Amino acid sequence: MRTQTIANIEDEIYHNSSSTRDGNFSEDSVWAKDPVALSKMLEHLKQQSLESSRDMPSEDLGFPFDIKLGLEIPWRQRNDGQYEVEFGIREADEIHTTSDSCQLCHLIWRLLLKEEDVLKDLYLTIVEFTLILDASSLAPVNLRLEFWGEDGAHLYENLPLMPLKDAEELLHINPPPIHSSAKPLWAQIKNWMAECCTCHIDCKKDKPANWLPTRLIDVGVPFSENEPRLVLSENIRRVKTEPRVNYIALSHVWGEQEFLRLTTKNIRLLQATIPRRGLSRTFRDAISASRELGVRYLWIDSLCILQDSKEDWQAESSAMHLVYKNTLCNIAASGPHIGLFSVRDPFALIPLRIDFNPETTVLEPYYCFYDWWESVRQETPISRRGWVVQERLLSPRTIHFSTPIFWECRNLVACESYPKGLSFDFDRSDKIWSYKHGEEVTTMLAWEACIQVFSECALTKSNDKLVAIAGIAKTFESTLDGTYLAGVWSSNIVRGLLWWVNKDKARVGKNSIRVLPYRAPSWSWASIDGPIRQRCSGFSRVLVQVGEVQVVSTTTDQFGEVERARLDIRGILFVVPNARIIFEEFQKAPTLFELCFSLDTWIDLPECAEEIQFLPLVSCDRQLVDEKTRTFLGLLLHLEDSSSIPWTYRRIGIARINWDGSIASSTKLVACSRGARQVGMGQVDMILSNTISFSKFIPLQSI
Repeated sequence: MRTQTIANIEDEIYHNSSSTRDGNFSEDSVWAKDPVALSKMLEHLKQQSLESSRDMPSEDLGFPFDIKLGLEIPWRQRNDGQYEVEFGIREADEIHTTSDSCQLCHLIWRLLLKEEDVLKDLYLTIVEFTLILDASSLAPVNLRLEFWGEDGAHLYENLPLMPLKDAEELLHINPPPIHSSAKPLWAQIKNWMAECCTCHIDCKKDKPANWLPTRLIDVGVPFSENEPRLVLSENIRRVKTEPRVNYIALSHVWGEQEFLRLTTKNIRLLQATIPRRGLSRTFRDAISASRELGVRYLWIDSLCILQDSKEDWQAESSAMHLVYKNTLCNIAASGPHIGLFSVRDPFALIPLRIDFNPETTVLEPYYCFYDWWESVRQETPISRRGWVVQERLLSPRTIHFSTPIFWECRNLVACESYPKGLSFDFDRSDKIWSYKHGEEVTTMLAWEACIQVFSECALTKSNDKLVAIAGIAKTFESTLDGTYLAGVWSSNIVRGLLWWVNKDKARVGKNSIRVLPYRAPSWSWASIDGPIRQRCSGFSRVLVQVGEVQVVSTTTDQFGEVERARLDIRGILFVVPNARIIFEEFQKAPTLFELCFSLDTWIDLPECAEEIQFLPLVSCDRQLVDEKTRTFLGLLLHLEDSSSIPWTYRRIGIARINWDGSIASSTKLVACSRGARQVGMGQVDMILSNTISFSKFIPLQSI
């Protein structure tokens, strides 16, 4: 196993730095090669009073040390008591040069590639290394990497550290097989499967029903050389002693290349035999995986749903949640042609070891834990596919054929390097399993988390937006109650209207758009292609009354595609004066005033900026500004002159007003946001009336 030494900063990792941003290092300083450099510094730290040292510059405490080769080590104590030790700065092009031979450099380069959209020119990025030390023991707890882009972009990544003695029980330290189809890996996967099916309490709670998809692929018995074939599930013989028939489902990215698909023209041929030579590499590997696991039947969407029949697609897609909910296991692959099995990158399979010791010259090994699980969830092509969200969340267990291979079920997330489970509590907040039997409020948070993750993904067919998340919605239906209305629940409809475009999650150069032709009403998050957020709580009062809501679906499935929708909501409207000037001035110099807004898409200023109105939906019980200032959240609306129904509006964004109670301040509706956004032409979908009388909650005169 390759060892990276922090205390002994080797040439292959840390080179001579001739330009530092903050002046803490001399121009001709060479990074320390003395293995006790940090030990000396830490001994000095222990002698200092923690109170007197808080936030003081290093020079005030007798720094810098007179250390071999003239290294100056800047450090400071943070507000939480932990210490930060800056011990290196490198340019990204140097890191890239050594990324094939240095495991740490290899990891850093992967992290940089992940942020390529933000950092622009990766090779000019500066990487700063900081060691975080525990306040009492002075043991290292984190390695922090800060990335400084040429244009001022600043990102960071924290890598937790764990002593070897604590990590040994969690880690599989022996070098794993380079090829992902090796027998030891299959043995590990089968161990996970057996443990999950027999021992995991949460995984055994909801036993799959004895339900099968309409069609399945019969791959044959283990080690069979027969060609697979398509079968109707109604023709599968069930044994009385074992009535349940198991099958495996495949999640994959379709991509743009052509591959074999089921149609009305070839269905009879495929029922006789599916020639493996005509299948994509991923499909062939999925057949091999099913046989290896001893599961005779396999479900692949493109081979089990008629791709040239709209009727069959609608019928099968409405039951998609049952396909994944009742599968024995889901296999996740990046695409139809990449395959499941490959020769892997060894640096991504071996835990990164770092040697350090604050007391002596005897170096103590630590393991550095990068969240490879996050990279699987967020960075692989399949993780950005909209359909995969419900496929992964609804499946009782999933095998991710990535590097490394991951196992995911309700009780365990593990990989070949950490076979007993991930050592740190990496984020699994998008899992809905833990909310299934919870209270409605908690379940609503889970629903909002799901649609946030879903909104960040892409769909090959834009009109599949509601269909691709219908399975998850059906799972939530029994807990949330109410009616499902184009992505919003009637039992929490006001809260469901308070979503906004999450511009921090948007890809650089990719602005949110409202899709044409019509897909969903403007008040639904499903009308937008782009990342959204929807976590609003702390309402002290609802300021509107919701009347009739009409949603007309294209089929009998209320969770599927929407033909048209309308919402009747009653409240008080306020004109946003000088809206065009506000939006234009904001784009030059955003400043926090009393009206903060987030628009759904890039706004067409000449067309509608003079006609923007604000509809408060709720008042907040949290004091966001001060004790005297009240906060109201609501929608920005634009009147649809072309509508045959009076008082018809479409949503163009969300807004917040901070009001201190004075008439004068209430007329200062000046905007603040991360950026004005455009609105596309929507359909008539929101009916608002201002005829209802409310108590005086905000005495604006510009109604």
